[in-house]
Amino acid sequence: MSSYPCYYALGGINLKQKYATSCPQQSDRLQWMSDGYLPSQYFNNKNFINHRLDLLNGNWPKGCDMCQYVEEQDSGVSMRQEVPADTKYTDFTTGITKFDGLKTIEIRFSNSCNMACLHCSQAFSSGWVSKLKRYQPDEIDKEHNLIQLTGQMHRESKEEDLRIDLNTTQAIEIAEDLNKNFPNLERVDFSGGEVLYQKQFFPTLQKLAEHPNAKNIYVMFHTNFNAPFDPVALNECLEKFGSSEVKISIDSSPQIYQYFRGGSWKTLQENIQKFKEVRSKKTKICLVCTTGVYQIMQFKDVLQGLIDLECDYIDYSIIYTPDYLNPALMMLHFGEQTLKELNSAIGLLTTYSSKRSDIFIAYQGVKSIRKYVTKHKVYQKEWIALKEYIKKTDLIWKQDFNDFFTNYYFDKLNNRILSNV
Repeated sequence: MSSYPCYYALGGINLKQKYATSCPQQSDRLQWMSDGYLPSQYFNNKNFINHRLDLLNGNWPKGCDMCQYVEEQDSGVSMRQEVPADTKYTDFTTGITKFDGLKTIEIRFSNSCNMACLHCSQAFSSGWVSKLKRYQPDEIDKEHNLIQLTGQMHRESKEEDLRIDLNTTQAIEIAEDLNKNFPNLERVDFSGGEVLYQKQFFPTLQKLAEHPNAKNIYVMFHTNFNAPFDPVALNECLEKFGSSEVKISIDSSPQIYQYFRGGSWKTLQENIQKFKEVRSKKTKICLVCTTGVYQIMQFKDVLQGLIDLECDYIDYSIIYTPDYLNPALMMLHFGEQTLKELNSAIGLLTTYSSKRSDIFIAYQGVKSIRKYVTKHKVYQKEWIALKEYIKKTDLIWKQDFNDFFTNYYFDKLNNRILSNV
C-alpha cells in the first residue's frame, strides 16, 4: 500500500487567511482562527489528525492536489518531496503528533501590501483590494473563470470573507505559545502581504527570539524589499536566531518589474545594498522568481536581472494556479521559442563562475522549469483566458503589455499574441 509521509503534514502549521492548514500549498481549512488561534489548541484537532492519516494511508487529501499532480505526472519535485518527513513523533495509528514534533510554522499577519503583483489576489494584497475597489466583474471574467478578478481566488465563494487580520497582541500570543509548548521548532516563515509594511512583524520576531531553541531556529521571511525599513534593526533581530534568510520576491527583470509587480527596481537595488552592508554571515539573501507565463515570455532577461543583483541564491517556484497564468501555456503556441529561451537562459548561466552559489542553484531551478513546461498539459481555453486577463488588467492597472515586453506583441485589436523574435 502506498504511503505519503509529509514533513509538513506531520510537523507543520501554515496560517493562511482566517484558517490554518499544514503547508503553503495545502488548501483544506483544518482550523478556523475564530475557534482558537494558538497552535497548542489545534495542532492535534480532528482535522489535522485525519489529514495526517489520509497521507500515511496512501490517500491524497483534496487540498494536497498540487503535490499529487506533480508526483503522478512526474513533472518535477513536489513540495512534499523537498524535505524528508520526521516520523518519530507521530503515532501512525491515531495520527496524533506530539508537540515535540512541530518543526515548522508559517505566519501571516494581514494582507497589507504596497504592491499589486499580477499573480496575486485580494486575499493576500491590499494593493489588489485598492485596484478592484470600483471594479465589477463582468460576463467575460465569469466566462473565462478569471478568479482573481471575480474575487474567487483562495475563496470557496465570492461572499466568503478571508481577509487576514492577526493583530499584534494575537501574534505575540502565538509566539509565546510556540516558545512554551513546542520545544523542537526549527523553522519559522513569515509571509504576507508585505511583512516590512506591517507593524506586527518586529514585535513577533523579538518574542520568538526568546524561544529556548532560538539558536537552532531558521527564520525566513518573504518580502518585496520595496518597503521602508531599518536594515540595522532588522539584522539585530535576525542575529538572535541560528540562521535566517530574506526571501525577496522579484519575478521580473528591470524591464518588466514595474508592469508585473508595480514597484521600483531602483528602490529594490538600494535596499538590497543597504542590507548587504550590515547583515551578519548567518543571514542569506535569496531572490525568488515565481514563474508563470509572464516570466517565461522574457525568461533570459528575468534571469539576467536576478544575476546582476548578486545575492546568495536564486530560487524558482511555479505558478500552478490560476491555470491561465501557468508557465506551460507558452508551449501551446510558442513551444519552439519557449524551449529556445529556456536553453538560452541555461547557456547564460554557464558564462558565470560555478563558484557563485546563486548560479549553481539557479541552474537546477531552470532545468526544473524546463522539465515542467514540457510535461504539463495545457488547453486552448486557458490561452484564451490569459489574453482576456492581460486585456483586463492592463485596463484596470492603467498600463500596456506592449510597453514592457520585447519578445512578444499583443495585437489586442485582433486578439493575438505574436512573436517579436
